Amino acid sequence: MRLKIFTKTLLFFSCIYFATPVLSQPVFDSDAEFQKARTLAFSGKRAEAREILRNLLVLKGPNSDAQTLLARTYAWDSKYDSARIELNQVLSYSDKNEDATNALIDVELWSDNYNAALEISNKALKDINPRSEDFLLKKARALANLNNYKEAYSTLQALLKINPKNEKAISALETALRETRINKIGVGYEYENFSSTFTPWHMVSPFYSRKTKYLGAVIGRINYANRFDEPGIQYEIDMYPKLTKNMYSYFNVGYSKDDIFPDFRFGFSLYRNLPKSWEAEIGIRYLQFTDATIIYVGSLSKYISNYWFSLRPSFIPGKTGNSLSFAFLTRYYFADADNYLTLTLGSGLSPNEFARNIAVLEKENLKSKKIGLGFHHKIFKRFLISSTLGYRKDEYRLDLFRDNISFTTGLEMFF
Repeated sequence: MRLKIFTKTLLFFSCIYFATPVLSQPVFDSDAEFQKARTLAFSGKRAEAREILRNLLVLKGPNSDAQTLLARTYAWDSKYDSARIELNQVLSYSDKNEDATNALIDVELWSDNYNAALEISNKALKDINPRSEDFLLKKARALANLNNYKEAYSTLQALLKINPKNEKAISALETALRETRINKIGVGYEYENFSSTFTPWHMVSPFYSRKTKYLGAVIGRINYANRFDEPGIQYEIDMYPKLTKNMYSYFNVGYSKDDIFPDFRFGFSLYRNLPKSWEAEIGIRYLQFTDATIIYVGSLSKYISNYWFSLRPSFIPGKTGNSLSFAFLTRYYFADADNYLTLTLGSGLSPNEFARNIAVLEKENLKSKKIGLGFHHKIFKRFLISSTLGYRKDEYRLDLFRDNISFTTGLEMFF
């Protein structure tokens, strides 16, 4: 009898002993942990968010919301392969998960896999939700990046029938419409006034531009100018061929038989898109007056939110010494790429200042500083207007300076 009592007592206390650690463990609140991870992810602490999400998935098993958020944190850090693994797992057990599908389309768009993004978007619109504004907008973005602007325009029109107030679709529609108009004509006017040595300069530049498949935009321009109290005409052609997905180029050829312009000019630049919205340029400009002038150019540019910044050095070897100039440009974009303000700061003589006249030749070491402010604005959907106001202080002889005020304006029409 005593043995039975002892055995029961031992069993009772053993159960209490072994159960105590379990009972003392805190309850794991998966919803609270998910919200904590979400807050961290959207505040930029993505590594900490991933740690919580992975722990949640280990303890609680498959969770499509947690796994989709985990994938997005990978995508935000450009870890696209890791993001695809997580999202494909979610879609393997829930192939109509709208959030995961949206995230996967984003991954393909951000990693420049536009054909894959288009394929997933089409499947999502067919199998999940044909009226999804997100799917339609992302399909239009994929089409636009594949240069299929006509179908992108049709897709955006379908979206706006569902929601006429979708601001992203309205902006994208205007861009797509502009891109379907492959022709552009316009005219520019430039006026420059000098405090000494020169009478005012004038130049009118009508042009025609057409987008082509292989050469990019091809622009023909005629520059008619009056400088040094002499008239002159220059003929120019610009083009912007795209070489690879991340690389394009710029060509310029110009000819004139009048003394106020170079007899011949040639320009070439190679542009390379870099990660994190950077872009680099390296190029050369050749100007043939009585003697040839060669200018080496480059730039390093970056987009940050609605801003674009660019630093542009130029190196000019010359008879009286070498010249190094710099220009800093920044733009603030409003609704789209056609509406922006521009600020320009510069030191030294730029390639354009060499190209437009003979007054600065053989004076490469003279000082020059400039500032300019301009705007570019779309009106009536088919038209663009632009204008700049600039001030430059030039050293035209050793320790002698003149002021230069410039004004430019232009009008362009798409069709």
